[in-house]
Amino acid sequence: MKPTVSDVGAHIAQLLPHNQRRGREIFFLTSKNLILELSPEEVLLYDSVDGRRTVDDLEKMHPGTGDRLLKWHNGRILELIPPITPPATPHLVVIEPHMDDAASVSEVFCSIGGGDAESQFYRWSRGPTSLRT
Repeated sequence: MKPTVSDVGAHIAQLLPHNQRRGREIFFLTSKNLILELSPEEVLLYDSVDGRRTVDDLEKMHPGTGDRLLKWHNGRILELIPPITPPATPHLVVIEPHMDDAASVSEVFCSIGGGDAESQFYRWSRGPTSLRT
């Protein structure tokens, strides 16, 4: 069963990074292969998708666009990220390209904080943040 707008209202809309908008046209990276041509109203919606707003938020800003967001999701223009509930207990987030380094860092921080270390090395859209232990 395909999701409906009411199924994804709390999902965050995030544009996929491999698509590039040039004017009203969407291309795959730097190719000349047109994926989608946007109407002037769709350009406003596309520019409103910032990776922080939910489908419901975008629907309030641009009434009647929930179905369009689903169409873009199905066409691989954007991702609809389901809501997550943060863990109730302190946690450690390590983003590291080499898993052995991540394991070493995790072990050190957990031993420093007695297993209660809480840190966030990187936030997706805001860059590095401070470390708290």
